[in-house]
Amino acid sequence: MRLIPVLLFFIASLDANAQKTIPCSCKGFIDTNYKGSLLLKDAPKGKVIQPIPYQHKKGDYLLFDITQTADSFFFIKMKYTVSGIAYQGWIKKGKYLATYLKKDSTTLPLFYEASYTAKVKNKVPGKGVNYFEIFNCTQNWLYIRELKKNSKLQGWIHSQTQCPVPSASCR
Repeated sequence: MRLIPVLLFFIASLDANAQKTIPCSCKGFIDTNYKGSLLLKDAPKGKVIQPIPYQHKKGDYLLFDITQTADSFFFIKMKYTVSGIAYQGWIKKGKYLATYLKKDSTTLPLFYEASYTAKVKNKVPGKGVNYFEIFNCTQNWLYIRELKKNSKLQGWIHSQTQCPVPSASCR
């Protein structure tokens, strides 16, 4: 009789700690205006394995690749462009994880879902500079939100349409 409650508790605790991860293949950079520590963890909601004090030094950008997502965390591999110092771990999603979009003369569609066949949610004008937070990621698709105050530009884009560097090289 006592064994059943113990087994149920054990199964419930396993399920509570298990987090479904989704593969992702997207890139970005740490916002050059961000000042603070980036906390890398060993697992989503896990222990901090490395705090990284970040204060952008001119030209030494911190670029990253997102390889997995789980709840409010991304698994990233990041590296400074000049010093070459590299890190990896789980990081909480936030406004400091950013990207630009590649610009051409046409508008870029933002979709409701991660698919070219999905309905278009918004369109980003082809001219001007749009700076976006990476809010979510699945496969080769990113859900982005523009960081301008009161902006309603948000939606899914394919990773091929992003410009994951803060320099002007692909804008």
